[in-house]
Amino acid sequence: MSARAAIGSALVAAFLALVWLLFLAPEAYEEPRVHELGAASAGSEGISEAHGSREFAARRRDEGLGGGAAVLAGDLHVLCLAPDGTPVPGLEVELRTLDRSGERPLETFFSQRADASGRLCFAGAREVLLREEAPHGWALATSEFRPWVGPRRLDLERDFERVVEWRLPPFGAVEVRVLDPRGLPVADGMLVELSEAGDSQTRALSRETAVGVARFDRLGLAMPFDVRVLAEIGDRRLEQRVEELAFHGEFRKVEVRIGAQETWLSARVLTMDGEPLPSERLRIQLVTAERDTRDVSLKLDREGRLLVSVENMERDAPRQLLLRRLEQAQSLLFDLPEIARGTSNELGDLRLCQDVLIASGQVLDAAGHGASSAMVEAMPLDVSPPASLHPLRERQAPRAACLEDGRFEIREPDLRDAVPTRYLLCARESGGLRCSVPLEVSRGATSVDLHLVAAGAASAQLLLPEGLPRDAFTVVLVDGRGVPFPTISFARGSENWLEAEQLPPDSYALQLRLSAWRESISVLTGLVVPSGEACSDRRLRPLDLRPYLQVIELEIERTDHPTRWIGGRLEIRDRARPQEAPSSVHVPLPRFRIVLPARPFVGTLRFNGCEPAELDLSSPRQRVVLRPR
Repeated sequence: MSARAAIGSALVAAFLALVWLLFLAPEAYEEPRVHELGAASAGSEGISEAHGSREFAARRRDEGLGGGAAVLAGDLHVLCLAPDGTPVPGLEVELRTLDRSGERPLETFFSQRADASGRLCFAGAREVLLREEAPHGWALATSEFRPWVGPRRLDLERDFERVVEWRLPPFGAVEVRVLDPRGLPVADGMLVELSEAGDSQTRALSRETAVGVARFDRLGLAMPFDVRVLAEIGDRRLEQRVEELAFHGEFRKVEVRIGAQETWLSARVLTMDGEPLPSERLRIQLVTAERDTRDVSLKLDREGRLLVSVENMERDAPRQLLLRRLEQAQSLLFDLPEIARGTSNELGDLRLCQDVLIASGQVLDAAGHGASSAMVEAMPLDVSPPASLHPLRERQAPRAACLEDGRFEIREPDLRDAVPTRYLLCARESGGLRCSVPLEVSRGATSVDLHLVAAGAASAQLLLPEGLPRDAFTVVLVDGRGVPFPTISFARGSENWLEAEQLPPDSYALQLRLSAWRESISVLTGLVVPSGEACSDRRLRPLDLRPYLQVIELEIERTDHPTRWIGGRLEIRDRARPQEAPSSVHVPLPRFRIVLPARPFVGTLRFNGCEPAELDLSSPRQRVVLRPR
């Protein structure tokens, strides 16, 4: 009886133990474990999807890895510690496979972020890791550190039975301060990149951060790194590199002054009332003594200061600075002092002035109505040659769009005594109608009406040297800036008249392209077709080309073959530039003429079987006897 009682008691005890294990033990065990180590992340699925792996997130959910309140056996608990033993909160830790050496992390399979106490848990990780193909093992790693923190290799037998303390190598932060050439913080448009061993971490400045400062946190390992800065300085986008800076895990400040070796102009721009213009865009023109210009559209900084580069004007330093306020009748012409190369030249405060009205009026179309789509341009002219229409290249031509009734106003900056007295007032309409009128301007505004006319026939008489061959040159029509009209050409008519069937009314010059010399001759006297004349009979003023050309007649005699003229060529060189390549022309007959620019030339006559003959092409007629070789 006692044996039966003992067996019954044992069965009851076993049943009670089984009930306790199934229902009561998890409640008594899980709660302190979760409280002490930190539960598995409820956002594991979202983290995996953020890493671009929805399929793996589903697999983790099916296998019980992450999510839910239960913590399965084989969880991996990690405590992230700094070198001094303090927890590292918020660190994103990854489970990665290792390469063949067992030192470098490869593919990321899990990603989890530590809580405020530096703890995290990969729930049920051991069973999944054992099934994955990782022949060289697993490791803890993080991509938040630059450069890579050495991975912590995992032991799948022991590390899943305890809290893995991952003591990180020394780490700190780097603060990069970026200064412009004046030594001021770069306010806008800055990008800083910190890199090591081909890896990079980038921080772009936003308006909420400190001006001119980029900060990089959690940088580990005592290895050198490079700093690369991209910044918009004034009108340019510059790049500056600082290579191989030593870093030992402490907090370090790095200062980069970008564009410090280049040449800059700096000034604060004020309105007519003396107020600065923060973040406003201006039109800037730099003018040199050699009439070279550079146009810049520049945005002022937050204090209304400009910083413009003159690095690409090395041949001739700018002498004047012309400022224009866009959509405002305010501008300023400033005489620049001598510019020091490789520095930032401070100009002080520049106050804009009211523009001067130089011309106003109305543009009328062919029917006498206001041309609302017309654009009017006043081209400043060089007044030193009285009969020329040379544009002043150092002066930007002011433009104005017409109103609905065709009325316009042309304004110029207040240039004091430098206001030109002559302009070429040009009106153009989208339909192809044009008009050009020379305009005499005094200190007051001039009122003028412009009548647009269509293209029509025009002609001009040429005064040419005697004996000029008809095929010696071609004539190309160019505008006032020397740009050829691609669809307009002159035909040589009788009695040296040039005729064009479709010639728009505008300012012109002629360009002579010689068949015997590679350089063209520009006749810079200029031509004007008055807009009031009939389109069917417009005669341009006669053009005297005699000062520009010379005609040379050559008579050649061969003593070996008097009738053989195959293979003969004449090489022509400029006497003032003998080092340049010669221009070569074919010798068609024993007597022929060539046309050259009116300056000294020398020539070499070459025929097969004959000695070369040197010629002095300074006299209009020459006789040459070729000797056999």
